Amino acid sequence: MPIPSATVSRKLASIVSEKIGADIAARGLAEGELVGSEAELLAQYDVSRAVFREAVRLLEHQQSARMRRGPGGGLVVTTPDGESAFNAAMVYLLHGRADLDEVLEVRLVLEASAALLAAERMHAAGIAELNALVQRERKGLQADARDLHGLVARLSGNPALDFFVDLLTRMARVFTPDVAADDTVVRDATCGAHAKIVQSIVSGDGATAATRMERHLRAEADYIAAHLPSSLRLGSVFSAAPADQKLGEHVARAVFADVVASGWRVGASLGSEAELMAHYDVSRAILREAARLLEHHGIASMRRGPGGGLFVAAPAIDATSAAAAVYLDRRGVQARHLFELRSIVEMAVLERVIDRLDQPMIDRLRAVQDVERAASTDRFRVVGHDLHVVLGELSGNRVLALCTDVLVRLSRERGAVPADAPDAELPTTDVVHTHDRIVDAIVARDSEKARARMNRHLNALARWVR
Repeated sequence: MPIPSATVSRKLASIVSEKIGADIAARGLAEGELVGSEAELLAQYDVSRAVFREAVRLLEHQQSARMRRGPGGGLVVTTPDGESAFNAAMVYLLHGRADLDEVLEVRLVLEASAALLAAERMHAAGIAELNALVQRERKGLQADARDLHGLVARLSGNPALDFFVDLLTRMARVFTPDVAADDTVVRDATCGAHAKIVQSIVSGDGATAATRMERHLRAEADYIAAHLPSSLRLGSVFSAAPADQKLGEHVARAVFADVVASGWRVGASLGSEAELMAHYDVSRAILREAARLLEHHGIASMRRGPGGGLFVAAPAIDATSAAAAVYLDRRGVQARHLFELRSIVEMAVLERVIDRLDQPMIDRLRAVQDVERAASTDRFRVVGHDLHVVLGELSGNRVLALCTDVLVRLSRERGAVPADAPDAELPTTDVVHTHDRIVDAIVARDSEKARARMNRHLNALARWVR
């Protein structure tokens, strides 16, 4: 089926890569399974070989598929390890000038929830893992003090929450020194805090586990504030590529570092193709490979013709959300995981919106309501999610807004009619009414009502997501 022309503003290869990714998810293909031969896929997506191969490069960069050569070859499904999603998120947040405080605020919300859930869902194997980690820390054998946070998130039983905790832990590393790396007093305090958190989780005391996790993260934030370095650790965004990785990715990393160092001046020229080939000492083919990756992440774009070259761009949130969605789909995230995390995130959003509410924010919410009421049923399938995204933006925390956008995108893409639904129509009237009641509670600055109404709304929405 030909790709529709309505999306002409986006590169055709990106459109094709997203379509292939969506089809992989819809078919439920597992790692190692064949999507199709090159000839079959060229016919299916009705594109040239050049466009298709560029789309494949983007899929390989996302780690969602790769080409297998030889007899029986073709496009094969692979399992992303989260690198593409992490890199896309950091590119977006660095461009938006998100700061460490925003990262730490969302970490605190998510990790306290992870500790609570881990305590509620604890099992014998998890207890053994937690106790073993604490023992390694006591003996000085645990290399990274942050491993405890990742383990607690995994034991929460929610792979979406696990992903975002890992994402935020890694984001924090971009801004911060290695906490307690060379400080015996701080290292001992961290070990003690971890032991108390584990004790609460193992005993099934979720409330205490959450409180202790919050206290520990606040202490870590205070330490970081006193030892904050003067420059970003960009090596934590695009870590050194392994030897077998394409040279184009090395060049893309170098260009990215230059863009950040120069203040991310959108529209500024990074040089002509010839100048960049000389500067990075690479061939035209390698430079164009790097340019594709930079364009995919919205870092820079290549212009052809006289006066052309590589120019600094402004990354959009779509690339980040799409990368995270691909990864979470592969991790088997279910509707219950998605909405459990949405509840955690959107409750935090509501609190921030109500705390900072002013008339322009109220006007923005009213405008969303007007659009919803005027939308057709087909159009509502898109705009019916807008209130949640706008609330994320109005929270004033760019990390929280990003988390909201990713979760809403996943919900929208996984929309499905419940088996027990009386008809196949989305209950638009009910959604509009519920959104109105949520906005009314926000405008009245009634946090309790807003939270209760949002929770009921999310529980109802979960039925319509596969």
